[in-house]
Amino acid sequence: MLVVADKYQTGFDEPLLHILFVDKKLKDVKAVQTLSRLNRWQKDKKDTYVLDCCNKPEDIKKSFEPFYKGTEVIKPVDVNYVYTFRKDIQMFQLWTEGDEQNFYDLLKNISKQKDRTRRNSLR
Repeated sequence: MLVVADKYQTGFDEPLLHILFVDKKLKDVKAVQTLSRLNRWQKDKKDTYVLDCCNKPEDIKKSFEPFYKGTEVIKPVDVNYVYTFRKDIQMFQLWTEGDEQNFYDLLKNISKQKDRTRRNSLR
């Protein structure tokens, strides 16, 4: 599992990369570069999956159209997949539910700090 910020948009070639979680707006060539990180052949890889929390499928499709003759968004998101995936990776015991809560709390605090900073800069 990799957690990154902007690092793998260009020049990254990892055939085993299977799932991409997107938590920021992507458009134009940056959308193509980022999502294309999954497009690497590996003999045991049968599919890929993108969980995009920020972009609309039609915006991503529009970003790909200048580069591909046929662009198609396949299968709408099945929200239950996230829960199934979570159960699957829990078997590897990479983290605990306490770790999840701590991470959530950390992100919440960062968001609050950014909001306070924005409000203070507007005064």
